Amino acid sequence: MKILHKSATIADAFKREIENCRYIHISVAWAGTDFPGYKLLLRYTRRIKQAVIGTHFYQTDPDFIAQFIGNPVVHFVPHTNGVFHPKIFLFDRKGGGWAGLVGSANFTHSAFSRNEEVCVYLTDKDDPDGSVRWSLDDAMAHHFSLGKSAESLWLDDYRLAAERNRSRLKALGGYENQENSKKRLYEASIIKMDWPTFYADIRSEGNNPPTYFNRRIEVLTKARELLSSHATFSDIPILERGQLAGFREGEEGWGWFGSMKGAGRFKKLVNRYPAALAKALENIPMEGPVFKKHYLAYANQYQKAFENVDGIGHGLATATRLLAMKRPDYFVCLDKANKKALQEGLGFTIGLHQYEKYWDGVIAPIQDSSWWNSPRPRERRQAQAWDFRAAMLDAITYDLT
Repeated sequence: MKILHKSATIADAFKREIENCRYIHISVAWAGTDFPGYKLLLRYTRRIKQAVIGTHFYQTDPDFIAQFIGNPVVHFVPHTNGVFHPKIFLFDRKGGGWAGLVGSANFTHSAFSRNEEVCVYLTDKDDPDGSVRWSLDDAMAHHFSLGKSAESLWLDDYRLAAERNRSRLKALGGYENQENSKKRLYEASIIKMDWPTFYADIRSEGNNPPTYFNRRIEVLTKARELLSSHATFSDIPILERGQLAGFREGEEGWGWFGSMKGAGRFKKLVNRYPAALAKALENIPMEGPVFKKHYLAYANQYQKAFENVDGIGHGLATATRLLAMKRPDYFVCLDKANKKALQEGLGFTIGLHQYEKYWDGVIAPIQDSSWWNSPRPRERRQAQAWDFRAAMLDAITYDLT
């Protein structure tokens, strides 16, 4: 019996045993891909006697599940009363006898490369009366009964949920371990607010008169009416398109939620090539959930639209301005005036063209906040604010200086 307390030695033991075993039995909470241990498992898939993988918190890589769809000896545990959390690797050796790794290591890249892990490495020689192996077999048989083979339809739903939760899980692990990070998700001030606090803050907007709040609500209401009453963005009259885009400000407050009056190429696109922007906006549903795949499709098409104006001039400010107008429940315009406060409040930093990071650093954390997930209030004005709650972050992060 040995105590392995380095991830590299655990990975080495796994490699040595799987290459020389007749059968392998696995029970782990999570499994990943794209690391040497996974490649070994694929090479020796026929040696899997039984495997059980947990899926709690969407930590198991959807690609791992896809690899074993329909495999009767590989079960996945979608839900238990508690968290499915074992970490057991058993190997039936070719020449007789067995070996096992039992401890803290999941079947993931981190566990096999950089995490602080501890595993007991034991063999049949450490179990003269067979009681240890009997207990492990009994436990793993129970684990197997908790799971079921993966199906493609179930995987589709799981993949969407995992996509939404990936950034949240990274944040819970600690933003301080990521590039350009500032703080943990649970330390971010915007995330910590409940609905009453959030509503009070957007109502006061830095002690500005209530008319500011009312006019913001009016702008977003008009924006939704314009977008919902026309088949596409390009069908909206040019004057109203300019208002939605934030460069025809006037007295109605269209400059709120990101003034774009200085974005010349964007203005040219809106006025002369609206169909290109309409094609991008069509990727964002007018109602219902918005997933990262919708946003990335939009961002990709949005950047392509700028090929009409020399391929330059795009950026997150103009891109998120349109998103905030179409889906103010999901998106907030990220521009120069609110960027600093949003970064401090959400615990991230971002560049002008880091489109994917906008979702991971802004939208995904927002969706885990108490105020965003609160029930829709009954009172009329609060209900309106709730319908526009993501875009209304601008009210408490906007800084004229």
